[in-house]
Amino acid sequence: MRKPYISAYADSGATISGPPAILDLLLQSKKLPKASSIKLRVNGPYHALHLHDSRDVDKILAADDSLSSLRQKSRIPFFSSTGSETELGTPLTALFETAISEILLAPLRLDKIWKSLATRLTNESVQSCSILPGKR
Repeated sequence: MRKPYISAYADSGATISGPPAILDLLLQSKKLPKASSIKLRVNGPYHALHLHDSRDVDKILAADDSLSSLRQKSRIPFFSSTGSETELGTPLTALFETAISEILLAPLRLDKIWKSLATRLTNESVQSCSILPGKR
């Protein structure tokens, strides 16, 4: 992994990931239109199709035998990291596969997540909603 890559999109910008030295060179190059940066130390190459493939997803799913025996189905809406919403009643095994696949292979689409969530809340006639970060 010697090149930077886009790991997330948002309405107001994108997240560029890669090795710290490569990202520093990119920022110094002045090739980005408006380079405001916040450095976050992430110790894994996530949202990187060029580094992972479906075999990696299969290995992770196969590592826990209990996943294949899950028979439950979703009872609440699930919004994926690409912004799509699954139907209620989707098997949990399918949700796990979707989540792992998107974490490894697809850029995080905050822009689409917000739009999907807004559509869902509007359709449900929700008047207000607070979205808070999870507790650590």
